[in-house]
Amino acid sequence: MENKVQDNAQRNYDKEPIVINNNFTSLTFGIIFWLMFNGLIVCLIFFGDAIDWSQNKEWFLILKDEMSKSARFGTVLIGYISVNIIAFYALYKNLKNPRKIILTDKYIKSHKNFNDLDYMELVDIQKIKKSFFPLLGTGLQEKNLIYYLGSIPASIFIILSSVMIILIRLLLQEYKSVPYLIIFDRNSNKVINIYITKANYKILKFYFKDLINIDIDQAKINFKISNTRGEKDAR
Repeated sequence: MENKVQDNAQRNYDKEPIVINNNFTSLTFGIIFWLMFNGLIVCLIFFGDAIDWSQNKEWFLILKDEMSKSARFGTVLIGYISVNIIAFYALYKNLKNPRKIILTDKYIKSHKNFNDLDYMELVDIQKIKKSFFPLLGTGLQEKNLIYYLGSIPASIFIILSSVMIILIRLLLQEYKSVPYLIIFDRNSNKVINIYITKANYKILKFYFKDLINIDIDQAKINFKISNTRGEKDAR
């Protein structure tokens, strides 16, 4: 349960930390992955070479024949079932044990979520930005061929996820606020991504203004997809 806004002058965040559920990103990414994977399977089955649909038979008999004489369809079917079981288990796990952000007087602690930092002291906050998508490409990474090739599908995945996030926020009538706060660490080029709603935005606004004198209303919008080079200027 998210905390109610209180008089910050009377609040001790060590004794009463702010606790925010932060599993929206992983849920959204999981749904996008599930849709992309199942779309790929549909393409392989109906438009690829996994099954020979040219046979003059009922579709059920074609599938039965493919199972008996070729490993292609069986491999696709096993992969389809396995990935969907994993996807639904991950969804169940996320709903049962949501990741959380814990904010105290001295630090922010994050349950590990993708490439986020899991701990950041307030004195190490370089700046805070708003963003339409979580910033995942962070830290010092070696630039090689695999890195650049991987950035292409990763970018497509982020774009699709961002579209879904916007659609969900429209349905929830959260469209007036930007979905994410990105907390930049001055030591590691890594960040903590916080998914924000109208309710927890007010809480976070009081928190950052009170403790480190940063007004998140004035935070700039992040358009970068990578922070491997870090932020040049402070706050």
